[in-house]
Amino acid sequence: VSAYTLSALYFEGVKLGDTQATSTGILLALCFLFVSRSQPLKHLSKKRPHSSIFHPSVLLSIFFQWLIHLAAIIGSLWLAKSALPVDRPDEDPDSPFKPSLVNSVMFLVSCAMQISSFVVNHRGHPFMEGLTENKGLAICLGILSLVTALSALEVSPEWNLFFELVPFPSFEFRLYIIGIMVADVVLAWILDRIVCLIFN
Repeated sequence: VSAYTLSALYFEGVKLGDTQATSTGILLALCFLFVSRSQPLKHLSKKRPHSSIFHPSVLLSIFFQWLIHLAAIIGSLWLAKSALPVDRPDEDPDSPFKPSLVNSVMFLVSCAMQISSFVVNHRGHPFMEGLTENKGLAICLGILSLVTALSALEVSPEWNLFFELVPFPSFEFRLYIIGIMVADVVLAWILDRIVCLIFN
């Protein structure tokens, strides 16, 4: 999904601004750090973990998450492009970064997908600490969620200006984008849990 965002969408003129890339990069790096520092539970579980990372439940969960994320990217990109003027000039992929509606939408949706990936795939119990017990990871994901939510809700023009985001064209458009972001996280979590229930 990240490869699609950074390569295929490059030809749509989608790039990340310096502030966007730096802030999310730092927070995601901290998330990975705290995932690696997650501790096992003190008591062994009677349940055995999967013997291979290629277990059908793992592969199916990843496949469904990929489908949902891809649908979110394509849907949000279509919405953003449909809100642009018909006679707008084509974006030059090699031009310097300039905030645009497409960039703003894709930044917010990609943040939601990163949050979804950590929340859905952090298994936790019965083998390791749960998400709420891993304080560092929970705080980093909370900050990233707050940044994404405040930006999507356009609470402060100065806040969005700092993150190099342009205003959305209408209240309805903002609701559609927020709906896509929420649906991406919720559907990925639900399908993952259904797969786990089927194979466990």
